[in-house]
Amino acid sequence: MKQQILTYLLIGQLCWLFSCDDKPNIVAPVVIPPPVKGAVWIANEGNFQMGNASLTVLDLEKKELYENVFENNNGRKLGDVFQSINFIQNLAYLVVNNSQKIEVCDPKTFQSVAIVSGFTSPRYIVQHNSTSAFVSEYYANAIRRVNLSTQTIDGTIAVPSWIDEMVIQNNRLYAAGANSKSVYIIDLTTQELTDSIIVGNAPTSIVIDFENNLWILCKGKPELGTKPTLHRYHSINKTIDKTITLNIDAEATRLRINALKNKLYWLARDVYTLNILDSNATPQKLVDGIGKTFYGLGVNPKTEEIYVSNAKDYVQRSTVIRYDAVGNYLGDFNAGLITSDFYFYYP
Repeated sequence: MKQQILTYLLIGQLCWLFSCDDKPNIVAPVVIPPPVKGAVWIANEGNFQMGNASLTVLDLEKKELYENVFENNNGRKLGDVFQSINFIQNLAYLVVNNSQKIEVCDPKTFQSVAIVSGFTSPRYIVQHNSTSAFVSEYYANAIRRVNLSTQTIDGTIAVPSWIDEMVIQNNRLYAAGANSKSVYIIDLTTQELTDSIIVGNAPTSIVIDFENNLWILCKGKPELGTKPTLHRYHSINKTIDKTITLNIDAEATRLRINALKNKLYWLARDVYTLNILDSNATPQKLVDGIGKTFYGLGVNPKTEEIYVSNAKDYVQRSTVIRYDAVGNYLGDFNAGLITSDFYFYYP
C-alpha cells in the first residue's frame, strides 16, 4: 500500500509539473534566457550529410520549448549528425559525428566557446579528471584523449574496434566495441588497452548499477538470427555473472539507468525495463512502440520521467513522448529531426 501511495504521489507531482494534456510553449528568440531550475538539452541528429542537426532546449520550470538553440545563439548551423551531449566542468559538450567535431558551449549563453576538431567520427565523451576526457570513435579503431584546458586532442589509444558508449570506474575505461563482441578495458594510468570482456554481438551501451557492477547491452543482429543480449559484469569478481538473451526480433539500444541505479531501461522497438533489485526479474515491456519509431531514450534523474523520441519516417520532425516510471503517458512535444539523445541539466 505504501508503494502504491508513493507511486500516486509521484504521478501527481509529475502531472503538476506538466499537466498530462499540456504541451510546452514554443519560444524562438535569438537569445534565450538560461534555465534556472532545470532543463532538458535535446540532441537532434538531422539527416546524414544534410547539415541540419539542431539543439532543442526544454525549460522545465517555465514549461517553454526553445528550438534551433545553437543556430539562433551562434549565427551558424550546428553541423551534420548531432550524436550526443555531456556536461563537463560547467560546459556543454555537443558531439557532432559527421562534422568530426565537438562544440563546447556555455550553458548560460548557449554560445560556443571552443571547437574540438580532428576526429574521424566521434560518438560519446566521458570525463576522466579535471584535465582530460575521452571520446569514442567510429571508423578509426581509436579512442581520443581531449585536453580540457586547451580543448584539443592530445592523445590516442588504439583499440581493435569502433567504439560506442563508455564508462569510467576505478581508473579503468570500459569501451563498448560496436562492431565486435567485446568491451575493451583501458588502464588510465598507462592509457593502454589491457584486457577485454567477451559479451554478445555488437555491444553499444554500458551503465553502472548501485553495487558498482557494469551492465552491458548488445544490439545483436536480427538479420543474421543473433538476438540482443544484456550482461552483468561483476565489479569484484571481474567476470560476467549474468546474461539475459532478449527474445525479440529487433536490435536493442540506448541502455539507461535511473538515479537510484536499480532499474534499467532500453529500446528494442518498444521500451523495456528490468528491476535489478529482484534477482529473479525478467525484462518487462514498459511502453508499446506499435505505430512508432522509437529512437532516443533518456531518464530524468530527478523525477524518473522517461523521455522517448519517435523518429517517425526520419524525414518528419521527431515527437518526444514523456512517461512516468511505470509507463503512464504524461505528454509529448515536437523536437527536431531524428532526436537521439537527452541530457537533464540542473544548474
